[in-house]
Amino acid sequence: MKLYSYGYLTNQSAINNGIQIAMTAVMVLLLCASLFRLYKTHGEVKYRELSLILIVGLLIMGFIKFDEFQQETAKESRFANAAQVVESVAKKLEVDTDKVYISSASSLDGTLIAVDNHYYRIVASDNSDDGYVLESITLKNPDIELVEAQ
Repeated sequence: MKLYSYGYLTNQSAINNGIQIAMTAVMVLLLCASLFRLYKTHGEVKYRELSLILIVGLLIMGFIKFDEFQQETAKESRFANAAQVVESVAKKLEVDTDKVYISSASSLDGTLIAVDNHYYRIVASDNSDDGYVLESITLKNPDIELVEAQ
């Protein structure tokens, strides 16, 4: 089971896909070149068609990036909520946030919290700071992997 540190939750950032950026740059350069040739040849069909294909390709790349942006925003929101719960648990247990680990960033009800060698389970949550109860639990044969910030 993986438990995530407060630093990991707060340091999640978007990773740019270099291949898509390179493809987009090449397509923009080709579009500029084909539009220039289209202008110079007074509307030759092959350059007009090439320009239309490149414009459609750029639109598709734009829609893909927009979808990735929405997914990344939702992911960052989940991590921010989990980080807020870690802050609240640290305050409630009077420990530093670096000593608190959480098992999930998505659903908080039933989430495992580790503080030093003590384990807790969130029993109820309404996603507010004090909308949960920590239940102390004992793990049998714990296979815990602590994930730190990179």
